[in-house]
Amino acid sequence: MSWKLRPPPLMNEAPYFQNTSNGILIKIKASPGASSLRLGDWIKDPDGWQRLKIYVTAPPEKGKANQQIIKLLAGTLRIPSSRLEIINGTSGSRKTLLIKRPTENDLQALLKILKGD
Repeated sequence: MSWKLRPPPLMNEAPYFQNTSNGILIKIKASPGASSLRLGDWIKDPDGWQRLKIYVTAPPEKGKANQQIIKLLAGTLRIPSSRLEIINGTSGSRKTLLIKRPTENDLQALLKILKGD
């Protein structure tokens, strides 16, 4: 599957992801119950982060929406879903996702998402 995103207007305005000792953190804004499963645009959050809006068809119950988010991002980044974990916001719409054991290919895939490729 190929996903197209519009690139953020000012890529240097706010952080999009953070490289930590545990892996790469990405901030997400989930939109459950959508008509289609897809990546949305980057939106600026009051905390200064850019969040990737993700539309999922699953309802926000029993982790179903979270599972769809993991599956979508694993497919988009072409990494096993076992390397992705929602570490914050599991029951809310604002989430923090961790990419465990990131590789150079993971970083390249993230940069493609940022550029809208």
